[in-house]
Amino acid sequence: MGLQYANGPTTQFGPRHRWLTRRSRAEATVLKNDRGYRPNLWDNSLRTPTIIDWPDRIQPGTVIGRCVTFLDWFPTILGPTGIARPEYITLRGRGFVPLLHGDKTSWHDDVFVKYRMWNWNQTAADLRAFRTPQWKLVRDFHNAA
Repeated sequence: MGLQYANGPTTQFGPRHRWLTRRSRAEATVLKNDRGYRPNLWDNSLRTPTIIDWPDRIQPGTVIGRCVTFLDWFPTILGPTGIARPEYITLRGRGFVPLLHGDKTSWHDDVFVKYRMWNWNQTAADLRAFRTPQWKLVRDFHNAA
């Protein structure tokens, strides 16, 4: 399976997708919004749009309303390519291809995340967050009152 990946602002998804598909023989294209460098745990950093174009595998217009994290990408790419997971690698994510196909599968949408930055540009942060579909708790252990 050929895969191409591009990162950039949401406003560039359309032109970037057209450019990639005209110039590539990849079977699938992934466009992910990096939203710039935003070091925090708020929605502008955690909830980033992604477009996956995989003809004959994903129905156009498919929307996944589930929590998929960066940890889930590696097992997702391994599965369809038929590449076995190397023995020395521990996978903490899950392949989300069943979600792309609309299959009913057990999936946990709760996620724990952390971000730590120390005294760069005269700022520091030691953030932890727990997110569910309905709620999000964020705590800054460095700047706690």
